[in-house]
Amino acid sequence: PQQAALDQAVVHIMTTRQEKQQEQSSLSSPFDMNTPAGRGRMWSAVYASLPVIRVIMVREPFAWLISQYIWHKIDPPCQDIGNATYTKNTLAVQPQEMMRRGWAHKLAMRYIYQICGSDCQTRHLEQARGNHHHHHQDGNTSRIKAHNDIWEEIMVQAESNLRNAFAVVGVLEKGGTEAFVTMIDARVDYMNITANVQKTAKGGRHDTSSEGNYGFCKRLYTQNTTFQNEMVHASPAIAALVRLYHVAVQVNDAHQKELSNCPRSTTL
Repeated sequence: PQQAALDQAVVHIMTTRQEKQQEQSSLSSPFDMNTPAGRGRMWSAVYASLPVIRVIMVREPFAWLISQYIWHKIDPPCQDIGNATYTKNTLAVQPQEMMRRGWAHKLAMRYIYQICGSDCQTRHLEQARGNHHHHHQDGNTSRIKAHNDIWEEIMVQAESNLRNAFAVVGVLEKGGTEAFVTMIDARVDYMNITANVQKTAKGGRHDTSSEGNYGFCKRLYTQNTTFQNEMVHASPAIAALVRLYHVAVQVNDAHQKELSNCPRSTTL
């Protein structure tokens, strides 16, 4: 029931944003895949065609956010939603920027860029730079439309990447690293990934602290659905990340089913 409530909130937010975007312009979106311009801005097929095996393991967004908060010793109080989700001037997503205002929104954006591809970050930055110019020329409507368009582009490409451009999509909550490595081993049968992990991993398993206020923060982010809903409503990046996580879970289910039926050859 708690997860269903959060899912419903995410769907409502995404649907509302799409409806507002449609109201703001009767023209087709620049990312409409039925238009030449839209097809020209979709890079997922390019990523999928690269001669490399791309894999990814995702983690439940709120567990990941609070883990990052604790690991990097971010300064603002974890319960300060306004500070965590501050969205103005937050396109600087370098590690040294994470401890400043808008930390959760920026972390979520960086996560999405890693799924979507470097071109998504470039387009987002270009759109942000152009916002100032368009704001003075065309007013607030043009700025909002551009903002909605770029989020639509990023979400469509990131979802397509998860479904088509990764050979293995792992989910930390579904078997952890061991299950992920087993999936890679099954996908790339000529490589014994399972044997190599123990040799190459450094530092071993580590846990973020649960002492003092950190324990409160962990419970707040991972168990309090009201707090999660408020975070989702406050940050389009966090809402998008939750949506992408659900896509990743679906793809993981399909990959697990497919790979469980793969015959294994004798290891050389």
